[in-house]
Amino acid sequence: MSKMGISTIQSYHSAQIHEAVGLHPQLIERYFRGTPSRIGGIGLDEINRELNLADPDQPPAGEAPEGAAAGVAVAAAAGLSGIQVARLPTIGVVSVGDELVEPGEPIEPHQVRRSNDFGIEVAIRARRAGNVTRLFVKDDHDAMTDRIGACLAACDALVLSGGVSMGKYDFVPAVLEDLGIELIFHKVSQRPGRPMWFGRSADGKPVFALPGNPVSAAVCLSRYVLPSVEHAMGLTATSPRWISLSRDVTFEPDLTFFLPVRVSSSDDGVLSGLPARPNTSGDFASLAGTDGFVELPRGRDRFRAGYAARLWPW
Repeated sequence: MSKMGISTIQSYHSAQIHEAVGLHPQLIERYFRGTPSRIGGIGLDEINRELNLADPDQPPAGEAPEGAAAGVAVAAAAGLSGIQVARLPTIGVVSVGDELVEPGEPIEPHQVRRSNDFGIEVAIRARRAGNVTRLFVKDDHDAMTDRIGACLAACDALVLSGGVSMGKYDFVPAVLEDLGIELIFHKVSQRPGRPMWFGRSADGKPVFALPGNPVSAAVCLSRYVLPSVEHAMGLTATSPRWISLSRDVTFEPDLTFFLPVRVSSSDDGVLSGLPARPNTSGDFASLAGTDGFVELPRGRDRFRAGYAARLWPW
């Protein structure tokens, strides 16, 4: 029988990472490539169940991943009466901040609407990367420790947004340390999303802490979290998509630049990306109508129209 494995998100043990260090995005991929084993302390044998192809009354376990129909048809044609499948991980999505207000509630000028946890949940479900439990916590160290700790105990992985920068009330790194979560890295040489934090619990559960700014959170989710969880589930990575910039782009900081784009196709089938540069990392509305973002490497400050860049879809 065919198996879809679950593998852990491993740390890169030879590197000593400190908070002041900004890592290159491609180096970070090494942290998310492990040998097939476990995620969140749950072994493959513990979560596998048999899907009986010959039982018409068996209820579905959930949505099948893209391309699963062809695979099941091939298995049936080969005479297999059952295949091994694995359940989706449960991912806790935690939104942090005193300034956040629930949609539909009255709002003050200094407050902002909660949006990250809703967007993260939809993105995870759309990619069939896990089942989601959402949690909202205020900027209170003790309350955060209790509630995030309980969420971690109940889930296979955590994705937090907010409270991860260096501000007075950014308690997340300290809270995660108090919960015994090993810091793997904090800060990435990129824009947006530099304050990203990643660690691992004592029982192997991955913890991603994303910046609270909506554009930063969306970029880090699509660039790191979703590919990492899919890899941990044993899914085959999709082939990279490359598109040509339709306009010149200038970016002077010595950082990798993630630039939102609107994708279009020419009559001869060439894909191009029209830059849709946000005004700030909080300018979430500017992402409306975009298809993803391109990754422009550090080390140069000008990218001519026609430059081929990798596209990361939302």
